[in-house]
Amino acid sequence: MRVLLVCGSPAEGSHTATLLSEVAKQIQNNGDQVELWDLSVKPLAFSQPNWHKDPTSSGVVAVCDFYGSVQAADAIVLGTPLYHGSYSGVLKNALDCLTGDAFKNKPVGLVSNGSNIRKSHQACLHLTTVVMTMEGIVMHTQIGTGKEDYQQTDAGLVVSNDDIIMRCQKLASELCVWTKRVS
Repeated sequence: MRVLLVCGSPAEGSHTATLLSEVAKQIQNNGDQVELWDLSVKPLAFSQPNWHKDPTSSGVVAVCDFYGSVQAADAIVLGTPLYHGSYSGVLKNALDCLTGDAFKNKPVGLVSNGSNIRKSHQACLHLTTVVMTMEGIVMHTQIGTGKEDYQQTDAGLVVSNDDIIMRCQKLASELCVWTKRVS
């Protein structure tokens, strides 16, 4: 199984990127492949309406590569910080660079980070509708984190909450099960 993880945080060293790294580790522990598309490192041009039917017609290398990565993936994980009660604008723009059915029959996991655990799930709720509209299969396991779920170490920021790590394992397993169902 090949899983594309999309980091919708424009911040360097973000909590969202750290959470996606933990999800990636759990996917790899299952023997599956991951690709990370970090929008802070590989930003996309502003989406244009004439790309919606065929993003490869954009002529923009990053947009074509991103669309190709989505198409090549068996499953997707979208990660975002909570911005003003929803998901980030850079993630919205990335999704707008895809076709309306880009997630057709693909399992899609949703993870987010907010200022606290109570608010962090709002972004996942909004993304649920978007993923369903793009014909994806939203995974039951969604992960929301707050600053208290992380610890700064000499190696960098890490997920330190054992419950969150277990949810990352559960999401990795769920993606695998659903990928086998739709293949």
